[in-house]
Amino acid sequence: MRAVWPAGAEATASDLAGPRGLQLPESPRVSADGRTLWFVDITAQQLWRVPIARLHDRAAYESRELLGEPGFVAPDAHADGIVTVGLPDGLYRFDWVSGELQLARALPAAEVPVRINDGAVAADGAVWFGTMNLRAEDPPAGVLYRAAGGEVAALDAPVACWNGIGWRPDGGETYVTDTLGGEIRRYSAHGEPLGRFPVPGADSSVLPDGLIVDDSGALWSAMWGGGAVLRLRDGRAVGAIRVPGARPSALAELPDGGLVITRAADDAGDGALAVVSAADVARVRAAEGAPASR
Repeated sequence: MRAVWPAGAEATASDLAGPRGLQLPESPRVSADGRTLWFVDITAQQLWRVPIARLHDRAAYESRELLGEPGFVAPDAHADGIVTVGLPDGLYRFDWVSGELQLARALPAAEVPVRINDGAVAADGAVWFGTMNLRAEDPPAGVLYRAAGGEVAALDAPVACWNGIGWRPDGGETYVTDTLGGEIRRYSAHGEPLGRFPVPGADSSVLPDGLIVDDSGALWSAMWGGGAVLRLRDGRAVGAIRVPGARPSALAELPDGGLVITRAADDAGDGALAVVSAADVARVRAAEGAPASR
C-alpha cells in the first residue's frame, strides 16, 4: 500500500471517543442541515446518530436496534429524523422519534442469498444501492440498482460486493465500487456504463470499500485492509489519509471540510470513528494542486 502514497500528500486520522464495542460501523452520512452525523453498525444491527458539534462526546451518541443488518443509511433531505435504511430485504423508511419502520421498496428476488450493502441518494432523489453475496462459495450475484419514481431498475451485475457510491459535483457521472474486483465503475446519471478503472494498491487483502467525491471531483476511497483512505484523480493516487486500525470502511465530509471515517473492528480492537481536521484535508488537497479552501 505505502508504495502508492505520494510523498508529501499524507495526513493522519485520530479516533474519536465514540461508542464502545462498535463492530462494523459503516455509511457515515451528514444530515442536510449539517447538524447530525448518522451511521450504521452492520454486524450489531444498529442505527446511530450524534450531533456533529458533539462528535468528541461519547454521551452524545444514540442508537436504535434494527431488525436485520443495515447496509447503509441516508437522511431525508426534507424531514428531520427520517432516514432511508437499506436492510437485507429492501429499502425502509425509519422514523427516529416514533421508531416506526416502513418498507418502501422490496429487494428483487435473487437465486442465491444476498443482502443490500451500500447505497446513497443522488441529487435528483434517486436511490442507488447494491447487493452483495452472503456466501463466499456462491457465484457473484450482487446487482447494482437505481430506485426512482416508484420503480427499481437493475443497472449492472453480477458482482460479489457492490460498495461505495458517489457523484461528480455536477451530478453528471456516478462512481460505484466493485470491492472484490478492486475497481471503481463509472456510469451516467441514469446508469449507463461509462467505463471502469482499477484502484491503486488493491489486491486480495486490500480492498476498496466506501467512497465519496469532493467538490474538486477527486475521489476518496476507503481501503479495507490497507489502513488508509486514498485520494484518487483520473485513477491515480494523489494523496492519502492514514487511519488507526487496518479496516477503514467508509467516510463522509464534515461541514467544516474535515473528514469522518468509520473503521471496523480488527485484531487490534473495536471499531471506531476517526476524524481528519479540515486543515489536514486542505493540506493533502493542496499538495495535489486541487483547491485547498471551500
